[in-house]
Amino acid sequence: DAIEQEQAFLHASQGTEYLNRLELALKRIRDGSYGICEDCSAKIPVKRLEAYLAAELCIECKSKQEKLRRG
Repeated sequence: DAIEQEQAFLHASQGTEYLNRLELALKRIRDGSYGICEDCSAKIPVKRLEAYLAAELCIECKSKQEKLRRG
């Protein structure tokens, strides 16, 4: 039961995180900055936005961010 509860909590928190990111994407749409990388200001390719609507970074900047997180 404890493992199932932990998994349910994890899924719920991931869902909440994604909803928060979608809200931020809607804000960027309203202010005209949607589809612009927040790090380098390059246009985020449409294919990336179609795959992940809440994308804030272009693929290159996202890759750099992931490499830094991994150390």
